[in-house]
Amino acid sequence: MIKRIISLVLTMCSLTCMAQVTDYLKIGNTIKFNKENYTLGWSSHPNDGYYIQEYFPKGEKPETFKKMFTINVLVAEGITPQLAAQAKCTELDNRKKTDNCCHYKKYENKKSGEYMIDFLVSNGEKGKEPTVVEFNLYRYKAIKVNGKNAIQLSFYSQRAYNADVYNLLSKLVDIRTDVLSKMLDTDVKVGL
Repeated sequence: MIKRIISLVLTMCSLTCMAQVTDYLKIGNTIKFNKENYTLGWSSHPNDGYYIQEYFPKGEKPETFKKMFTINVLVAEGITPQLAAQAKCTELDNRKKTDNCCHYKKYENKKSGEYMIDFLVSNGEKGKEPTVVEFNLYRYKAIKVNGKNAIQLSFYSQRAYNADVYNLLSKLVDIRTDVLSKMLDTDVKVGL
């Protein structure tokens, strides 16, 4: 009997801990992107200078999402949108060696100093069909947090699984065009 009670208490505690989501960035619990509401579903503050908040459409969760909007903030001296974007491009260049679907395009806004990268990744290895494909659009911009230099990375992800993989790939040109313009119009302000 005592083992059952302890097990029940531990299960309730773990479910409570998993359910707690904190708005570290003081953005709010809802973000609107591309005429759709996204609700804060996961957050993390792994160290003093790094914050992550993931938002999902109604009914979706981190483990099985089809769409996600994320805000990351990294507070660090010497970090710039250009350096952050270049690091992502290097990562993607390395991934191309093993991922059939991996490709990207980088954009620079010389006026604002912002960078965007749109890219496609999958779990497919060379010569194998992917069962998961993910399109991402990253937007890097410089911000200040309590007088310190920081990078805000806002990004949109759209993912497809199994039979839906080729459906997403067939619509990718239209999706890219649509979300590129929407990302430029979306300016989420963090409250740090």
